[in-house]
Amino acid sequence: MGLGPLLWRTMTERSYWYVASAPLSVPGWPEVASYETELGGGRVVAPMLFSTREKAEAQLRWIAEGEAEAYLRAVEEFGEEDMNEALDNTPEQGVFDIGTWLLGEQLKDSYVEYVAVDDQMRLWPGNWRRS
Repeated sequence: MGLGPLLWRTMTERSYWYVASAPLSVPGWPEVASYETELGGGRVVAPMLFSTREKAEAQLRWIAEGEAEAYLRAVEEFGEEDMNEALDNTPEQGVFDIGTWLLGEQLKDSYVEYVAVDDQMRLWPGNWRRS
């Protein structure tokens, strides 16, 4: 059969995008930008996924805009030399994409219970594949 079914699945598969300092690492996805909210009386931190690249890029710009102010506050608290050293050792964030099949595999092997898709919480396993 060759690559036919794999190629078909890849061509028809939906993708999601996320902002991170590196591709997903199981089990906790620590490199992925997260969404924090209260859910069911408790605090939930969920990795953010986006339905379009444009939405993920807008989130990345929003994060970058906030970094300048955060840097100035940190310089006041820790000093410029320490902050510059920390920044030199911090990986830059970017936008990554992932198909629904691979996302499902990553979720199965992770500790992630919820994901936020375009700021809407989704329980894993849930209906995120159909959205």
